Amino acid sequence: METFFISDCHFGHKNIIKYCNRPYYSVEEMNEDMISKWNKKVAKNDLIYIVGDLFYFSIENASSILNRLKGKKILIRGNHDDFFLKKINPKNYFVDVSLYMEMSFGKNKL
Repeated sequence: METFFISDCHFGHKNIIKYCNRPYYSVEEMNEDMISKWNKKVAKNDLIYIVGDLFYFSIENASSILNRLKGKKILIRGNHDDFFLKKINPKNYFVDVSLYMEMSFGKNKL
């Protein structure tokens, strides 16, 4: 089992392509490429911490995307995540959802 950290995916956010100079022509292309890259790296039993802004506002296909993303997901909520969380049952997709989390790695404390 591996552990991964990711943030600011902004699935469904058309303007993030322009704002962050992402190499996509459409939000659909961006979503599909990010799902593909995620699933090439993350295995079914890997743990993945999502540090905010997984989706942008109330994306209608959040459930569809979440069902396709491998790994045991922990969401640390970002400012855009409350919108999509109102449209799904988080327990169906996440091991945990929280506003804040502290972690320590070895001798270093975060």
